[in-house]
Amino acid sequence: MYTDRDRLLGLEHCLMVCLPRALPPTAGPGRYVRLTLGRGPGADFSERDRAVLTLLGPHLDQAYLACEQRRHPVALLTPRQNDLLRLVAAGHTNTQIARHLGISQGTVRTHLETSTNGCTSPTAPAPSPAPSPTGLPRAHQQSEGGLS
Repeated sequence: MYTDRDRLLGLEHCLMVCLPRALPPTAGPGRYVRLTLGRGPGADFSERDRAVLTLLGPHLDQAYLACEQRRHPVALLTPRQNDLLRLVAAGHTNTQIARHLGISQGTVRTHLETSTNGCTSPTAPAPSPAPSPTGLPRAHQQSEGGLS
């Protein structure tokens, strides 16, 4: 198909691998990203070359996906995830968020995990409480005669 064009470029031998997961499912059937290796005059690609490329295919696919995620780092969030993250930013606990949104604490955790693309750690600290009106941490406020 591209023989005439490739020969004008000095390519006589080509080897191609398709990256099946590189396109989103919405791209439609028959569409894919491919990696084409070209070689000029001389020996054709060997069976060993083909085998190596076949073995590297899934790794190349994964590397391509990782590069695409770095190119487009911001994922679109659902309105529910936006609501949840606003409450987290306001300093609410998971229990408070669950009550406010009318969902379970497990659902809150799931929304947090998916909205942060799995970047949360099981040992991550809980969100800090909202600052007090005085600006001092609540633990340092005096209860009698001082700050309230």
